[in-house]
Amino acid sequence: MKWGLNNKTNISFITGDQPVINIAERKKNDKIKKLIFYYPISPKIAILVSNNFHKNENVDITENNQVKQYNKSIVQESLEQIYGNQKIDIENL
Repeated sequence: MKWGLNNKTNISFITGDQPVINIAERKKNDKIKKLIFYYPISPKIAILVSNNFHKNENVDITENNQVKQYNKSIVQESLEQIYGNQKIDIENL
């Protein structure tokens, strides 16, 4: 199942050379407990995919901190390149 994330903030989603990442919580020994794939497809739209969701749903994100957390996750998982709609979106990380 999937969730559509509609970014209603003034901060854009960014992406990188690893555009689809698992944002699920990891155990202490770095083993994966579950999978929640995050995939930003535009500066204002992203998708979460997991078998843990019970229905397809769209969610509006209105808090800047939520977008910043998703963007930080992309930066942590990217190997060499980060892409953003505006230079300021990347500089603020």
